Amino acid sequence: VVCCLLFVSSCNSPEKLLCRSWRLIDADFDETTVNLSKEDKPKMVKQLRDSCLFTFNKNHTYSAKLAQGIENGTWSFSKKCDTLYTQNDHTGAFSKINVLSKIALDLDINSKDGTKMKFALAPVKK
Repeated sequence: VVCCLLFVSSCNSPEKLLCRSWRLIDADFDETTVNLSKEDKPKMVKQLRDSCLFTFNKNHTYSAKLAQGIENGTWSFSKKCDTLYTQNDHTGAFSKINVLSKIALDLDINSKDGTKMKFALAPVKK
């Protein structure tokens, strides 16, 4: 019974860490999937830093404030909690979780349209 309780509480840990608001600290784009010039890339990262806010909720919904508007959808983890899946009405993505802690969320994002990005996020201080 103790082993089961430890397993259940450890499985809840990634969800507890994720469920908060996150702001973008840095972004990188796979040049083979995102068509940005060397001059446009820093401008795009700055625009994303200034506008992006991701909020993951305990009911497995999320909202993303992006430069082009608000995106709402659902999220889930893989069984090992090493991949984050997001889905909305228009698209979806799966993201390899490199870091998920109280102070950082680092993702390798693969959109269904083939776009690949890396996002480094930090929690929003209340």
